[in-house]
Amino acid sequence: MTFVVTFVYAFNTKEENREFWSSLVEYQAGCHKPWMVLRDFNPVLRIEDRIGGNQVTWVDVVDFHTYIRECELIEFPQLGNHYTWNDKNNDQRIFSKLDWIFINNTWLDIMPTCRVKFLPEGTSDHCPVMVTLEDRRLGMRRQFIYSNVWAQHPQFADLVKAGWEVQLEECQMFKIVSRLKMLQKALKKLNANYFGNIVTEANVERVTLKEVQERLFRDPTNRELQQEEATLYTNFRQSSYMAEVYLQQKTKLHDLLGTRRNSRVSLFINIIQNGPLLFIPQQVYLIRPFNGKDVKEAMFSIDSNKSLGPDGYGSGFFKATWSITGEEVTEAILKFFEKGRLLKQLNETIIALIPKIDNPEFASQYRPISCCNIFYKCISKMFCSRLKAVVLHLVAENQAAFVQGSQARGGAMDRITTTTRKFEDSSTVRKKEEMEEIPKRTGCSNMRSNGLSHLEGEDLEIV
Repeated sequence: MTFVVTFVYAFNTKEENREFWSSLVEYQAGCHKPWMVLRDFNPVLRIEDRIGGNQVTWVDVVDFHTYIRECELIEFPQLGNHYTWNDKNNDQRIFSKLDWIFINNTWLDIMPTCRVKFLPEGTSDHCPVMVTLEDRRLGMRRQFIYSNVWAQHPQFADLVKAGWEVQLEECQMFKIVSRLKMLQKALKKLNANYFGNIVTEANVERVTLKEVQERLFRDPTNRELQQEEATLYTNFRQSSYMAEVYLQQKTKLHDLLGTRRNSRVSLFINIIQNGPLLFIPQQVYLIRPFNGKDVKEAMFSIDSNKSLGPDGYGSGFFKATWSITGEEVTEAILKFFEKGRLLKQLNETIIALIPKIDNPEFASQYRPISCCNIFYKCISKMFCSRLKAVVLHLVAENQAAFVQGSQARGGAMDRITTTTRKFEDSSTVRKKEEMEEIPKRTGCSNMRSNGLSHLEGEDLEIV
């Protein structure tokens, strides 16, 4: 980012200042970058900008106002001391605001988080000014994110157990939400004390181990070096594993990429009614009550490195603490299927925009995704596991996208490619015969090879 800063030490006479301001007006006409003008301008801008001494008149400030308007500058809001100069006279001290910060509109658009503060003057007669470009995210509470590596610490299970034993008089779902929130403080402290620099520590131990191994290579019979190398090797194995677990969760993006919807399908009631229906045993299977085994299977089938929802907890936390949290988590999720209500805290979602390309410039080049809480994901998994068993009876056999293990490639294209390779050197008549046979051979046998192994009957013909 490029910007321009002009430091001013103005003249004491109006004539000299007019020449100075004329040069600023001329520069402003060709300046299209963020521009800040600051420091000692000498005149005050308003009547209340001076205490003591001669009274401020309109004549004293009119030129200053005119120059600022001609330069199209904006007074920047300030923090700290308002009166930036005093004459250090112990008897009748004069306080004035002679130091100013001005910016153009471009600066305001590009750097809206800029801050200005005038500090105590110390031994000078002018107050120093501090200009900072703050991070846009400052002031926002940092989201809690559970790290899978925390489960490796020996105190982790005890911390979770202590937090889970807190007695609360609430519904089961609200108990879990409250306990997870209370656990955040203890887990943050655990992270700060033991995991704050695990990647750096692993790199340091790797370098140290390498140095000792090089010394041992030059002196292989040295017992002290052998023992030191063995100790460092054990430590590095542990630290590198911890760093790997941490980085794997941090850098895994497959959950953020999601899937792309290329079309929108409208479903009509008459289409559903005229389509295939489930048999009674299949309907009974769908409405069969879920049990604790279903909850655990769904939770443990979720990747520990999946993106986290607003609560900051992933499946890795519950996998590591299932002996402590499993009973209440199971009860809460089964209660949802019984009552049909989901606590709003568990139904919260983070909406994020993921760029489709490098360096996106337009809104259309982003893909919106939802990062749901782990309970929402678990419930969705349980629904999907039920539907998965009957979906093949509701969709057409050629809809390979609904069939587990199927390939996106069309059977006809596979057959054409294979046949073309087989008779590249054949005669024209033979090629014609082969091409006529393609529709007959491109049926269930080829579809079964693409994952549709349930099909029976005659080959399909391509029309």
